[in-house]
Amino acid sequence: MTKSRRRANTIGVLTLGVVAGALAMTGSAPALAGQVGGRAAASAGVVVTAALPPTQIWVDPVVGNDAAAGTQAAPVRTISEAWARVPSGTPLTRGVTINLRPGTYPRAGMPNYWELRHGTAEAPIVLRSAGPARSAILLGDINLFRVDHLTLEGLSIRPGGDAVHCELCGNITIDNSLLDGRGPDGRGAAHETLKVNQSHDINVLRSTLTGAYENAIDFVAVQRSRIEDNEISYGEDWCAYV
Repeated sequence: MTKSRRRANTIGVLTLGVVAGALAMTGSAPALAGQVGGRAAASAGVVVTAALPPTQIWVDPVVGNDAAAGTQAAPVRTISEAWARVPSGTPLTRGVTINLRPGTYPRAGMPNYWELRHGTAEAPIVLRSAGPARSAILLGDINLFRVDHLTLEGLSIRPGGDAVHCELCGNITIDNSLLDGRGPDGRGAAHETLKVNQSHDINVLRSTLTGAYENAIDFVAVQRSRIEDNEISYGEDWCAYV
């Protein structure tokens, strides 16, 4: 277990996990195996089809309508509606990208629990800002349970408390996002800004995590993780407890 007690400072790079295990799970060997398999299949006369492009769901908190098609021209209004359109309970055969236009997304329009969505390496789920990085501002937390292959990209998550919690999840990436647990008084209101337990392959990259009265990052029973190029501050106990 590694503890970092740099209070109200920046942690530049913190990389965790067994290198050999990470390579076995996510490195060049699987890609090479896929390439060889593809050539062998082609030589045997088997037709290899390309993966389908991801389904695109667009969300606009101002002009969207939850009865709309969810296209770029006819976006839905709430993140809850967009998440409900991701198939539940079964591995995806086609990825889903939820595009959040710049603006503020109130807590009432977000799921209470984000659960039972199973992206795959070939068909991941992406929740992303469709404008400049961190221009989609989420006022509710993201509480994940049994979710796989999900990327949170370019988001600003400001619930005034715990920002993201993952339980029994795998292959979750937080990239270029703000997780801000500070309350209205500017003090830490999150117990843990990012809490992950009983999960695997968790990546936190190029992000800002702040505002916890205990730990800005708290990992328990997490297998394989990358925490790199982040600014981690205002953890009043530990900045990172992993």
